[in-house]
Amino acid sequence: MQAQVLTELDTRWVPRSFHAPWLAAKSRKYLFLAPLRVEIDGEQYEVPTGYVFDMSSIPRIAYLLYTPGYHEAVRAAAFHDYCYSHLWRTVSKEFADRALEALMIADGADPSDARRFYWATRLFGRGGWSHGGVL
Repeated sequence: MQAQVLTELDTRWVPRSFHAPWLAAKSRKYLFLAPLRVEIDGEQYEVPTGYVFDMSSIPRIAYLLYTPGYHEAVRAAAFHDYCYSHLWRTVSKEFADRALEALMIADGADPSDARRFYWATRLFGRGGWSHGGVL
C-alpha cells in the first residue's frame, strides 16, 4: 500500500466530556481545526474540520514503548480513527489497519513499529464493523 499525508494536522485539546460517541468517555480528545488529507494508493481521503480523535488508543502497559502521542503515529491514527468511526461502511477494517501502517511509515516510523501498530489494531481494534456503528 502506498500512502502519504498531504496536509498538516491542526488540532486543539477539548475536555474529556466533549461529545464523541466513538471514543471512550475517559479519552483525551483532540478537535480538528482544519481538514487532514491523505492519499492511499492514488485515492484521496479527507478527515473533516470538527472531527474528534484521541491520538492513539494505546493500552497503558504499552506506554513503556509508545505514548498516545507517539509522533510517527499521530496523523496515521487520526485517519485510522476516522475510518473506524465514520468510513466503516465504505472501507474495510483491513484497509483501515493497512492504511495506519502505511501512513506511519510515510511519516517516518520504523517499519517494525508500524507493523506492531498494524497487528495490535488488526487483532484488537474495533470500529463500526463490530457493532453496526454509532452514527
